[in-house]
Amino acid sequence: MIYLVFLLSSTQVNSYTASSNCMSCLSASTNNKFCMTSWLSSSGYCCDKSNTNDYCSSSRYLCSDAAPNDAMKLSFCPFSQSLCFDKAQTTLTDNSIHTAATSNTFGKDNVCAWKIKTVSDYYFNKKISVEIKIASNVNCYIAFGESMLKATQYSACKAGSSFVIDANQHVFVIAQGLTTAAQMQFNYQMKDSMDFMYLIFIYSGSLFTFLLLISALMVALIWKWVKSLIIQNQIFWQKIAAEMSATVLQVEKLKKQTTSYQSHSHQQIGDKTNDDGHIDIHQRQRSAVPMDDYVIPPPPPIIQINSLDDNIYPPVRLVDYNSAKPSQQQQRASSRPQPIKFNL
Repeated sequence: MIYLVFLLSSTQVNSYTASSNCMSCLSASTNNKFCMTSWLSSSGYCCDKSNTNDYCSSSRYLCSDAAPNDAMKLSFCPFSQSLCFDKAQTTLTDNSIHTAATSNTFGKDNVCAWKIKTVSDYYFNKKISVEIKIASNVNCYIAFGESMLKATQYSACKAGSSFVIDANQHVFVIAQGLTTAAQMQFNYQMKDSMDFMYLIFIYSGSLFTFLLLISALMVALIWKWVKSLIIQNQIFWQKIAAEMSATVLQVEKLKKQTTSYQSHSHQQIGDKTNDDGHIDIHQRQRSAVPMDDYVIPPPPPIIQINSLDDNIYPPVRLVDYNSAKPSQQQQRASSRPQPIKFNL
């Protein structure tokens, strides 16, 4: 029966057959392929896979044998406006919701394939959303890829299924009728990559992370400042301790020198006292006179005593120590104020 329908709907042209029913061509033989001159063609050609000439050339036309999988073979069938509602190809430029569906005349072995894509401006911040509303008595497929020949990823679909695909992909929605009561309807639109709630979540997380980093930075800076202040205080008090220690050592040294000087002075005074305990003033004055100002006093006068016989006894020189007084020059030298010398 299928073969008869194929014969009635086709015309033999050289080594290929012109036809508008691709399912009849493909189901008649596994060696057949269906080729179209363009995606929007309303008819095509049923060819043997061995034929690569004329309209059967897969390098020149869209032929089903170049499909990356079985689901995409159906997308090489002609698009009929009487069977498939909405355009065969839609380029999304906004977030409007679009609806596509099969018509009331859509039935067994009829095929509708819709192609959905966006422009390159939305590749990185948009998604293509497809939601299946009705899928009754049909084989439903969703395929996507960089192009028609590279749509290697596909999945079967049913009523209630939803798909979100990157906007830089070409999306193909395919429906094959299984009975005369076959019916399919779906909605599609372009969406932002992130919805409002997700944006709020991302924003809140980013803000919390930012505040956390700022807090950590502030704590680190405060700790660094406190640590620097502690080190400066330690250095300051170490300097103060060193200065105090040096001051104490200097005071102790001066104290020892003063004690030594006093002991030495008392010893000198003790050495210059007479047997009766009185200080020899002349001796103290002479000891206080510097060597440069010290004048040696002249010897005391000599008193000669003539004996009866000068020849026997020579003259005797008597020294009158009571008359030996310091000279005037010596008195002037000893009367000068003398500087006090410290043995440091």
